[in-house]
Amino acid sequence: MEWSTPNNVSEIRSCMGLTSYYKIFIKKFSEIGYPITSLQRKRNKFEWTTQCATSIEILKQFLRNAPVLRITNPNKNFMVCTISCKEGLGGVLM
Repeated sequence: MEWSTPNNVSEIRSCMGLTSYYKIFIKKFSEIGYPITSLQRKRNKFEWTTQCATSIEILKQFLRNAPVLRITNPNKNFMVCTISCKEGLGGVLM
């Protein structure tokens, strides 16, 4: 949460690499991160704008408030849903 402002493309890649790990939890991740990821293009001049600062703050907010996965309570009921077919099989613990 205390990232300093990225100063070069390498720092942008590091920052976006970490946030993109959680992109499945962030709605419209690519739209939010676009001002930052566009700085990685070779033709673009590296210029940190207010749009970039806003984007990174929004991403930080999402990371602060991301859903937390935890170990289940063994004293509660579970449902196991499975499916199998010629292509393979799958299951979900709910």
